[in-house]
Amino acid sequence: AWKTMDIVEIITRGGVGVVPTDTGYGVITTMDSKLGLERILRFKQQYTPENASNKKPLSVLCTDLPTIDSFCYGIDRNVFKILKKNLPGPYTFILPASTTLPKSMSLSASGGKQSWARSTVGIRMPKDPVLRY
Repeated sequence: AWKTMDIVEIITRGGVGVVPTDTGYGVITTMDSKLGLERILRFKQQYTPENASNKKPLSVLCTDLPTIDSFCYGIDRNVFKILKKNLPGPYTFILPASTTLPKSMSLSASGGKQSWARSTVGIRMPKDPVLRY
């Protein structure tokens, strides 16, 4: 556990990490870390002056269904059943974003406002135990 505390501290201060998911590796940071999110966008080359208006939004990795519910709006019984049946797993569900989604998730890699609307959010819940707890 002592090694993971160092990693958590680095990520909390704007660092990024690479973790296994069901479909490959994911680059992570905390959702409220503007610096970490900017680093991920630059790393993924989703922001350069040439493609500033051609960025793709980042997905959110969640540990459980209540966390997904907190970042999404209008999850009805049918959607809940689909999520429960398929998660955790290798899927990204595009769901309506709630206003609780941190505003930093809508910033560009330069710290400015993004060109895409954040009316939806990609939600993932990988099976890997590192990400589940």
